[in-house]
Amino acid sequence: MTSPRPAPPSAPRAPARPPRPVDPALVSCRLHTSGLLLDVPISPPPGGHTRVLTYWPDATSPTGWAHELWRPGPSNRGFQVPPVTELGDLIAVATFTTRTVTTPPPATGRRVGVVRRVEPERQVRELWHATWYGYLHAADRHALILHGPFPTLAEAHGASQQAQLRAALRTDHPTGPHKAPTSRDGPPVPVVPAEPPVTVSVAYHGPNAVVGAPGHGWLLVPTDQFHAALALPAHHLHQRLGPHVADLAPDTPPAVLAALAARHTPDQLPDICLPPRPDTPPTPHLADPPTPQPDPPPTSEPPHH
Repeated sequence: MTSPRPAPPSAPRAPARPPRPVDPALVSCRLHTSGLLLDVPISPPPGGHTRVLTYWPDATSPTGWAHELWRPGPSNRGFQVPPVTELGDLIAVATFTTRTVTTPPPATGRRVGVVRRVEPERQVRELWHATWYGYLHAADRHALILHGPFPTLAEAHGASQQAQLRAALRTDHPTGPHKAPTSRDGPPVPVVPAEPPVTVSVAYHGPNAVVGAPGHGWLLVPTDQFHAALALPAHHLHQRLGPHVADLAPDTPPAVLAALAARHTPDQLPDICLPPRPDTPPTPHLADPPTPQPDPPPTSEPPHH
């Protein structure tokens, strides 16, 4: 009696989604001297293909975004980096797979005579597989450093702005537009991105805080006053800002409320740098409770007759 032949090993199936790290990370992609990007952060399934695009905000577009498709390199290896590419640009890497779909022929009425056989129609459809969203964080002669992935293009945009803000606030940059200029009084003046903020953020620059407030711009306020406003309840800040800020949304984040209060109502904020007032009654000292003593045993008395 012969044993059955083992079944041939099946080819591994491509995962439904490529593995993604929990948090965004810096990814180094090799760059050829001809300007050809050789690596991308994700790969398509077998038989699929990849597209790389640059996105930027565009108010004239119905979606609010414009994009440019990177041209594939020779022999479909790599992608040609567009001539206009700069740090902070949003990069999307999309992978696709193809599938052949058979469409049955349309039903026809009854025919008399010779019946001709109609072959089913076959179409090759492109199916989306995954998209990696990030931004161009750094670059040198041999690599592009991308930061990602982020769940959405909007979140990648917000992270890109934060990276630009940190670079603009650097005072140790040797030369160039990132070096903070000095005001007439002497201290450095923070430099913020020209593009309005798309996410709420807080960055510190010496005695000042730079708060990104969508709809209100980049708010530069003293750090002490910003912290003092954060200590107040949100509904109090809403009441104080009513005469100064029109159409303040009820769900305005606390950081934005505090920055607006530090800008418009600084005289109504407590001074958190002052020591406690001497007339403040000290906290009473609680003495240790007395040690409980056992009750004395009852005395036995002779019965009365």
